Amino acid sequence: MDFSFNACSNILNNMNDLQLFLLSDSCPEDVKETLLEKQLDLIETLNMNLSLLEDDLSSSKSSVLDIKAA
Repeated sequence: MDFSFNACSNILNNMNDLQLFLLSDSCPEDVKETLLEKQLDLIETLNMNLSLLEDDLSSSKSSVLDIKAA
């Protein structure tokens, strides 16, 4: 799974595009529920990716500190 900054940024852009469409007058009522579910999926994916990115950064920081201490 790609949890890089770019991947997170792409998810956020997709969420913004989806939100704008949901708020627009051109969004058909019959697809709003499906799009809202998709938006929730994107939020969950972004949350997971950010957690993985945070873990990776913490791990990298620990590795650097271990190397400096050696």
